[in-house]
Order: sequence, then structure tokens, then C-alpha cells
Amino acid sequence: MVEVTLRGDRELFLFLGKIRERWERLDRAASLASREVIQQAAQNIASRNCPAPRGSTGTLARALDYKITKREGEIESKIFVNYSYVPAVRDYAYWQEYGYPHKIRPKRARALRLHILGMEVWAPETKGIPERPYLRAALAQKAERIANIFTEAL
Repeated sequence: MVEVTLRGDRELFLFLGKIRERWERLDRAASLASREVIQQAAQNIASRNCPAPRGSTGTLARALDYKITKREGEIESKIFVNYSYVPAVRDYAYWQEYGYPHKIRPKRARALRLHILGMEVWAPETKGIPERPYLRAALAQKAERIANIFTEAL
């Protein structure tokens, strides 16, 4: 438990100013940490660790966003895929992060046309999509940096 004793208006205004300053530093730290994680995730996507079906279009990397919410004594940063402008990226983002274990079959054709290592391949079905984490990997890669950002802010 923390007790604070203030005498007079001057001490109260100084104390409240310090609280507001610390709160603003934490807000800036949360924003900086979120931007760095998104930047690292975009690099993970671009590194061919998470390839698009016909080469990278950049849609998934551009759809990464963050939102900072302030509540009573808390600052929360949520990193998410903003799929409002391209709804199909929602499913694609999830499948890249966690994989798609089901077989994929064509709906209106006899075979799927795939591009593998620059070659065109036809197949009646595929095993699914392997897990290619880009956001969880970015959080793990930036964990120490995030801790340093908040340590410096406090």
C-alpha cells in the first residue's frame, strides 16, 4: 500500500504533474514497443518465412496495426490484423500464424495450380498450410527491447 501526504496546493499540483508525466511516458513507450513489434513482424513476413501464394503482395504486412487503450491505472496495447479494407486477409493472417491442418481441394477444377520454387505445379490436393508464425516470432524477437523500453519509461 502506498500512502501520500500532501500539504498545500503547490505540492498537490507538483505530485499530479509527475503522475501525468509518468503516464505520458508509459503511453509513448507502449506506442513505440507496438510499432517495433509490427515492424519486426513485417520483416518476418517479407523474409519468405511467410510467403504469399504468388509472391509477396505486402497486404498482410500493411494490415498489421495496434491500438492503445487507457483505463484506470492501466495501459494496454493490442496488436492486430486490421482486415477492414481487405476482409480476406483475416483468414490468411490466421492460417499463416497458426497453420491450416486440413487438406485443400479445388472447388471448380480437377487440380490446384501451385507455384513452388518458381515452378508451376498441378496437384489434386494439398496437405494444408504449415505454421509460419510471424507475429509471435516478432514478440519473442523483441521481448528484451520491449522490456528496455518500459524500464527506460519508468
